[in-house]
Amino acid sequence: MNYQKLIWSGHAIKQMFQRRISKKAVTAVVTNGEVIADYSDDRPYPSCLLLGYVGKRALHVVAAKDVKRCRDPDRLRGHCIRALSRYMEC
Repeated sequence: MNYQKLIWSGHAIKQMFQRRISKKAVTAVVTNGEVIADYSDDRPYPSCLLLGYVGKRALHVVAAKDVKRCRDPDRLRGHCIRALSRYMEC
C-alpha cells in the first residue's frame, strides 16, 4: 500500500518502542509487505494485516486506510495501528 501520509497510533508507537521496531521498518512493511488478512469491515477505517521482512525479522503490521477523508487515491492517508515482530530461525 502506498500512502502519502502514515499516521501512527499511540498503541503502535508504544509497541514499536517496546519491541525495538523502527518507523522505517514498519513503513517498509506497509509499502512493500504482503497483505495476509483483510479486515474491510473494521471501523472507523477498513484495515489489513501485512507481513514483511527486515533482515531475518518478520514484521506483522496492522494498517488502516482512511478512505473517508480523501477521495483522491494518490493522497491516501494510512494509520499504523499495531506492529509485531518475530525473528526467523534458519
